[in-house]
Amino acid sequence: MKISLRQMAAVAATATLVLAGTTACNRGTDATAGTPKVTLALSTLNNPFFVELRDGAEAAAKTAGIQLDVVDAQNDSATQANQLATAATGSTKAVIINPVDSDAAGSAVATLTKAGIPVIAVDRTVNGADLASYVASDNVAGGKQAAVELAKAMGEEGSVIVLQGVSGTSASRDRGAGFAEGIKDFPKIKVVAQQTANFDRARGPGRGVEPAAVQPRSDRHLRRKR
Repeated sequence: MKISLRQMAAVAATATLVLAGTTACNRGTDATAGTPKVTLALSTLNNPFFVELRDGAEAAAKTAGIQLDVVDAQNDSATQANQLATAATGSTKAVIINPVDSDAAGSAVATLTKAGIPVIAVDRTVNGADLASYVASDNVAGGKQAAVELAKAMGEEGSVIVLQGVSGTSASRDRGAGFAEGIKDFPKIKVVAQQTANFDRARGPGRGVEPAAVQPRSDRHLRRKR
């Protein structure tokens, strides 16, 4: 049975919540201490992918008897750093993070780890810090698969504009690398431009994001990652 990338994210969140809950219990939470609290730090909720991830995590938290605090960074690294700092000084037993920027999140995650709070990354990794676990799909393979499916839809020829995700995220980088590698197998397909769209559907095809340099061309096919 095939499942969508969003469904995979929900499954990953479920597994992560169980791991976080178990870790929290192992850190000394008992019945008298109340319900263990876990922070889910998301890059954004302005994307159906992460809404489903949140919903899956909330369902898993309810089943595991965990209090889940969900925070939305709205794709701002500074906001996410502040949210993680709050978690470090509060009663959070574990943190699940989907970083806005894989590099920028490193310092805040390192602080959490130093404080004895395990951090689990989901969908995107965190660079420069130790993680208790990392749950994600194979984004390189996903990018290659996207290239193959796009090529089939185009009849294996034509021009493509690539709308990328958030710069600095491992998911965008790895998926882009996979797509670039996969599209090489179709020499009659030409990538004529690339532009960041921040995983935001409001900036999708036909909404003003197409680079001006390719406007005069009759490119019929566009590929947006996520």
